[in-house]
Amino acid sequence: MSCCTKRAVAVPCARSSPRRSYPRRCTSCRSSSRSDHQPCSKSIVSFTAEEVVHATGGQLAHLPSAHHGKSGKICTDTREPIRGAWFVALAGENFDGVAFAEQARDRGCLGVVAPAKPPSDWQGAAWIVCPSTGRDALGALGRAARRRLPPQCPVVAVTGSAGKTTTRELAALMLTGGLGDVHATKGNLNNDVGVPKTLLDLPDAGTRAVVLEMGMSAPGEIETLAAVGEPNVRIVTNVALAHAATCGGTLAGVAACKAELINTARDGDHVVLNADDSHVAAMAQLARQNGATVWYFCRDGCDRNNTNAATTQRRTVTWTEPHVADATGLSQIFQLQLEGERVDVRLAAPPGSHLAANAAAAAAACAAVGVPLSCAADALAAFSAPQQRLAPRTLPSGSLLLDDCYNANPASMQAAISTARAVANASSPPRRVVMLLGDMLELGPGEDPAHEDVLRAAFDAAQPGDVVGVCGERFARALASRQKGEKAANGVVVLLEMHGPASLGHAATPFVDDGNAVVLTKGSRGSRMENAIGPLP
Repeated sequence: MSCCTKRAVAVPCARSSPRRSYPRRCTSCRSSSRSDHQPCSKSIVSFTAEEVVHATGGQLAHLPSAHHGKSGKICTDTREPIRGAWFVALAGENFDGVAFAEQARDRGCLGVVAPAKPPSDWQGAAWIVCPSTGRDALGALGRAARRRLPPQCPVVAVTGSAGKTTTRELAALMLTGGLGDVHATKGNLNNDVGVPKTLLDLPDAGTRAVVLEMGMSAPGEIETLAAVGEPNVRIVTNVALAHAATCGGTLAGVAACKAELINTARDGDHVVLNADDSHVAAMAQLARQNGATVWYFCRDGCDRNNTNAATTQRRTVTWTEPHVADATGLSQIFQLQLEGERVDVRLAAPPGSHLAANAAAAAAACAAVGVPLSCAADALAAFSAPQQRLAPRTLPSGSLLLDDCYNANPASMQAAISTARAVANASSPPRRVVMLLGDMLELGPGEDPAHEDVLRAAFDAAQPGDVVGVCGERFARALASRQKGEKAANGVVVLLEMHGPASLGHAATPFVDDGNAVVLTKGSRGSRMENAIGPLP
C-alpha cells in the first residue's frame, strides 16, 4: 500500500510501491503506455534540422543531403564528444564560438547553430542561422526539451539569495524518495547556459521530476531562466544583499529580481515562499494573481500575520531549531510539520537553522506534488553537504575544516559563523574556532555596513582563544572601523592579511596544528578563499 496521498500528482512513494503503478507516457507522442504501444524512437534531447529551426526560429542555410532526417544532441564545446551532435556557437567576453565551427565540423558534428552565416565555401555539415545569439538559441532548445517531458512531470525551480544549491539537493533527494528518478542541476549550472544544458541532458526515459537551480547577477535573468525551464513548482528561499550592486544596491531591488520567478508563474503552478522573510512572503499576492497555489515554510511558531502569509497551518511546513545530534557536531536533528503531521529529521551535516529552513522549503515543494512529509523526510538520510557549502573534512593535523568557500553574502556569512560555533561547542571542552573570512563582493553601496555587521557577528560568536581572520580591503575597512569604536572580546586573536587568502591560511597555521580547531573558510567566489585551505596543517 502506498504511503503517499494524492494531491497535485497521483504517484506512489517509491520506497513502498512499484514506480510504474501509474500510466507512463511516451516522451515523444505522449501516448499512455499500453501493451501494444511501441515507444517512439525520438529522444527528448535529440533534434533534427527542422526541429532546431522550429525551436530557435532560425533559418536553414545549409543541409547536406546525407543529413536529411538525422537527429543529434546539443553541444556547446568542441572539447566534448561532438560527433553526430549540433554545435551551438556561444559567445562570451573572451571567445566567439563561431571561430570553432570548422573544428566542430572536422570532429564530426551534425551541424552548426550560430548567429552568423556560414562561410561561402562551407561543406560537410549543416548550418542554421539563429535570429539573435547562440545563448538565446541554446535557451530555446532547452525549452523545447522541457516541453517533451510528460505533462504530469514536476519541474521544480529554486532561487534565492542563499541556500539555492542545498535546497536543490534536498528537493532532489526527497522527490527521488517519493517519485523515483529525478534529474537535477549539477554543480553551478544555474545561469542562461547551465539551465538549458541541464534540460538538454535529460535522460530519454524514466525521469519522474526535474529540479532546476536558477541564479542571477542582474535584473531580467531569472525571468529568462523561468521562460526556459517553465517550472510548475517555484521556490524562493530568501532575499539578502547578494548581487545587490546590479539591483539598485537595496534589498527591495534584490527582491524584485527574485520575484521574477513568481511573475512568470502560471495558472495551476505551485509557489513555495519563506514566511519568515517579509520580502519573500510579500510575493504571495502576485502568485495568487497569476493563479498559482501558495505554500509556505517557516520557523515553528512564526507569526505569519506579520509577513502577509497564511493565517492557518494549511499548506505551511514549519521547522524547529536544529540541535547537535552527537559529539562530532557533524549531524543535526530537527522536526518538520505539515497539517498536523510531525516528523523527526536527522541530517548528516553541521547544524544550522538555514538547513532546517531549506529542508522545509523542499518538503513543501514535495507536498505540492503529492509526496507526503514522512516519505520526503525518510529520503534525507542520504544527504551530504554539497562541495564548498559548509562541507566538513578533517585536516592532516586532525582539526576540522568547514569549507564554505563557494560564495558569501551577509546572511550566509552569519549562518556559517553560527554553525562553526555550534560544531565547536559539541565537543567537551569546546574546540577552538578559527574563522578565515574573505570579502563579500557585489553588495553595492551597503558593502561597508554589511562587512561591519559580519565582523560583529564573528566577535560575538568568538570565545577566548578563538581566531577571527580576515582578508580583503572591505574587511580591512570594517576591522579598522571596529577598532576605533569597540574592542574585541578578551583573548580573541585577530588576523588581518592584505596579501590574499593563502597568506591568511599561513598566518592561521599555529592555531590549527594542534588538531583542536574548527576552521571555517568563507568568502565570495571572487575572494578565492579555497586558497586559504592549502597551507593549513
